[in-house]
Amino acid sequence: MKQFLLVIFLFSFLTLSASTEIVPVVNDDLSIVDLNPIKEFYSIKIYPNPAEDHIQITNSENIRRVVVHNLVGRRVKEFNNINSGDRMNISDLPSGLYLVRLWDHNKRVVTTLRLSKR
Repeated sequence: MKQFLLVIFLFSFLTLSASTEIVPVVNDDLSIVDLNPIKEFYSIKIYPNPAEDHIQITNSENIRRVVVHNLVGRRVKEFNNINSGDRMNISDLPSGLYLVRLWDHNKRVVTTLRLSKR
């Protein structure tokens, strides 16, 4: 029951905050760590978007892990030990829409961004 309520809460929160791009920080077990947005993460973006062969992340100094999920939620690609300016190869992914989850050095989800692959 608690998980169901948490999912409903997260869905409502994400739906209401979609225009402001405020995303709660959530751990692997779906527990909410922080609902306050972190200002330094506002400007994190994936480029190019839409992408063909590779992606890069702006302001990636605090990002250590990038996980790409398809829209069903299946993990399709993962990049660890990310450094600023790294290019991540996505040429093997089929065209479509993906969700890219960015993790910090404390193993917390910073944000989830949408990616269009051509």
